[in-house]
This record gives sequence, structure tokens and C-alpha cells, in this order.
Amino acid sequence: MMTDEEAYLALLGHWRLVSCTAHGQDGTTGLPVGSEAVGEIIYTRDGQMTSQLMSGGADDPGTLPYHGYFGSFTVDAARGVVTHHVTAAWDRTMVGTDQERRFTLDGDRLTLQADRGDWTAHVVWQRFGRD
Repeated sequence: MMTDEEAYLALLGHWRLVSCTAHGQDGTTGLPVGSEAVGEIIYTRDGQMTSQLMSGGADDPGTLPYHGYFGSFTVDAARGVVTHHVTAAWDRTMVGTDQERRFTLDGDRLTLQADRGDWTAHVVWQRFGRD
């Protein structure tokens, strides 16, 4: 198991979106930002982060056209959680909140998961560069 410092260092860098899916407790799946979504998440050495997701191509009905926020982050490796401490966001209700994301690292792939009521978001990122 990684220490907090090892997990922190492993997250640093620039990641590009591979996929964003939502999985319901009832077994349904969906694409919250559409089928051609684009996005980036960046974790910096000084403890800052930004996450940006945007639907790509033609608008898919029922999807978010844009989702983004930034702030600082902390890591709890024992729990497998990175917490995004939101300074500003497209959704003002997120400002000042702590957004916990379960994380797994597999080589240059990062998966973040977040529970949202009766569904769970799964966001997969590919490393693009290091901080």
C-alpha cells in the first residue's frame, strides 16, 4: 500500500479524459457528459488541482455541456481517497465543499469514482504529462 506522500506524488501531473460513465444502483449506465466528452485534470506539486469536462461533438440529450472546478487537494492513501477542496466551480453549490474521489492508479491510468445519490460516477484519465 502507498503512503500518503507516495500517492500524492503519483497523482501529480496532467491527465486527459478517457471516459466518464455513471452507474446506477439499478444497473443502468449513462454518459453524464456525452459520448464524445473531452476533459483534463491537473494536480500540481504545490497542492492545487483543476478539473474540466466538456461534452464534445453533437450535444447528447440529457448531458452536462460543461463541468469544471478548481482548488486544493489532499490524499488519504489508506482510504484510497483524494479530496478536492473546491475554491470555485461552474456549479456554485460546490464552492467551499470537499469532494471526495476514490482513486486507483494503474500505470498511466487514473480512475476516480464519486457517489452521487443512487449512482456512481467513474472517470478514467490517461497521464499526459508530469508536474
